Amino acid sequence: EFIHLRRLLLARCTRLKDTALSPLPALSSSLRALDLSGCPNISSRALQAVSQLVQLQHLDLSETGIRPPLPPSCLQCLTGLTCLRLGGLAINDGVCSEIAALTGLRELSLWSADITDACGLQVMLPALQHVTCLDLSWTPVTRLPALPALQVLSMQHCDIQGVLWPDQDPALGLQLRRLQLAGCRVPALHPADSEDLLPALLTAAPGPDAAAVGSTIAAVSCGGSGGMASLLALLRASAPTLELLDMSGVTNFSNLHACFSTEAMAAGDDGSAVAPGGSQQRRATPSLGPSSPCLTALDLSNTAVGDADLAVLLTEAPALQQLMCTGCTQIGTAGIASLIGLSSLKRLGLSGTCMSDDSLGWLLQLTSLKDLDLSHTSVTGCLVPAPENGDADVEAVREAAPWAQAEGVGSSNSSGSWGTLHCLRSLNLLGTRVTDAGVAAVGALGSSLTSLKLGGAALTDKAVRSIATQLTRVKTLSLHGCEGVTGLGLSTYLGGPPAAGTQSCPRLARLEVPGCWLVSKSDLQRLLEHACVLAAVCADGELLLSGGLASTLSAGSTAALGGTDKAAGAVGKQQLEQKQVLESCDQRFRYTLGQLKALSHSPLVHASQACAVCDLPAELICTQV
Repeated sequence: EFIHLRRLLLARCTRLKDTALSPLPALSSSLRALDLSGCPNISSRALQAVSQLVQLQHLDLSETGIRPPLPPSCLQCLTGLTCLRLGGLAINDGVCSEIAALTGLRELSLWSADITDACGLQVMLPALQHVTCLDLSWTPVTRLPALPALQVLSMQHCDIQGVLWPDQDPALGLQLRRLQLAGCRVPALHPADSEDLLPALLTAAPGPDAAAVGSTIAAVSCGGSGGMASLLALLRASAPTLELLDMSGVTNFSNLHACFSTEAMAAGDDGSAVAPGGSQQRRATPSLGPSSPCLTALDLSNTAVGDADLAVLLTEAPALQQLMCTGCTQIGTAGIASLIGLSSLKRLGLSGTCMSDDSLGWLLQLTSLKDLDLSHTSVTGCLVPAPENGDADVEAVREAAPWAQAEGVGSSNSSGSWGTLHCLRSLNLLGTRVTDAGVAAVGALGSSLTSLKLGGAALTDKAVRSIATQLTRVKTLSLHGCEGVTGLGLSTYLGGPPAAGTQSCPRLARLEVPGCWLVSKSDLQRLLEHACVLAAVCADGELLLSGGLASTLSAGSTAALGGTDKAAGAVGKQQLEQKQVLESCDQRFRYTLGQLKALSHSPLVHASQACAVCDLPAELICTQV
């Protein structure tokens, strides 16, 4: 009945079994794409039916129940395949011989497979000559395949020992557009390579005349240098076409200059080039312009890169739009200052760096930013006044970032305001030293900011008031561990009609207060009833929904969120009754007995009569915000 069926997508059908696929051979003349990914009950027996689909071009068997050994010749007969996905399967080198017969492949995914270099990757090379997308993440493969047609390569969490270069001349270059090496373990650069090969990489200029790069690559490959030296050679060869590079968590990676810079050695006072080791030598080739003109996304998170490494991005990757440096503890003010001039930068992640208020003046000059992550830094949000010796500080920054162009590094704009980031939509200040005054300063983003994350014990209800009166376009607000924020403050400034002199956030749809123990569940429920908030997360992580949003959910979804006791059964009824009895005591379970007694005698708190359950005040009401 389905003689014209061309695509059959059965992904994540958990009840699908092998017997249900027995009619598939009847579709052999028409079916072009079959997706069985995420079907755990599909086993190797189903391959007997799949192998008869001789017109198949796209086959996805990722995360199924298929295990070796596979039926003989089950893949060899599918000669028309252009896309094969076998990720998450425990296949071994024995399957690679069958994949080698699929010379028409353009996309191959083998993540988490148990294949090796000699008996797996080398055997598949005939089928990989025209592959443009290859995924070998979480495999024992140790050599990066530098294939001529390859455009997307993912080898995340692998042990990189070298590069597998093709038979043709390495000087022909590569066509890589996306390279993902997150979490790879790479041996450190050998001292001999630092003295000989690294300077050659630094001075080799990619471009139409790639002879210098080719000779360097040959030296690295033939000389037996593996690990980091081979990786740097691969990056240099593919730099002109790279659009995305993910180096997050790569061990021993700390030299960004060898990857991109056409003039990575800074000129000394006498015009000579200064190598990383300190010795001086003349540049071998002149600058040919940006070495990575197409690079738009770069992830250096949790690596050893520092300020000087970021300085090279201004001249070598001017089109950069996304830069992630999470956990790079060696990045500070000089590194931030060296980014000035990246006019296309839209997303910047500096979580866990040495970022401080002294760096904010430089950061505010990146006016194209839309997403900024400053979490887990020492930022307070307050702008530091410009020092009297500002010019000297600028010169110090330029000296610390010698690869930045002189016109690219301006002066610190410490006297400005957050409002200069007029395109900013999302700001993350979790785990910082942000204060009430800092939140008031951030209020200058009221015309653009839609998502704000704050966290810190120093925040009080004054911060909530600043948000309600200034950040009127915020849709998502997260207050993590703000011990000074109370339910009364949220109700006063965010709940109900605006009070005199205040204005609630009319677009606020989601409110998160995990760890804010002075905000009770009943406080959030009142906000859901009287304010525009659609969803809220309690201090203990429970999700609450407004009446209008909850009514749109199915009965099953409502039960999953802790809905009606009818769906929950007898056990649910008992839990619901206990919950109602202890509802008035939910704040007490988050404090010790001594803390509660001390709080009940505070002049700022009015304690009502004792509760019959725990013999402590039934309600503690803050009388002053």
